[in-house]
Amino acid sequence: MKPAIELLDESHGIIAARGQVYGDNLDTMDRTARLRSAMFGFPETSHKVAIDYVLGKLARIAKTQGPGNRDSYLDAICYLAIAYAAAVDESDNKHVNPS
Repeated sequence: MKPAIELLDESHGIIAARGQVYGDNLDTMDRTARLRSAMFGFPETSHKVAIDYVLGKLARIAKTQGPGNRDSYLDAICYLAIAYAAAVDESDNKHVNPS
């Protein structure tokens, strides 16, 4: 179980560090959702954006099938945590970006 705990601990640091570099994670997801809404002409949410990022990481993990792609596991964990935060935020605010 030690590798799992280490991965979770490291993911916490990554979320915090990336937030300092790029700004609030939910703001980034929201900006991306607004851009997608404008580009594709349908409402998009921060939660869906984060889930899309998780799916991309899972696709990479499925392709490599091993512990060698540790970074993809870390990113997937981080994006899943951000997706949860976005879901909570959207539930609290009942917010969906307009198209």
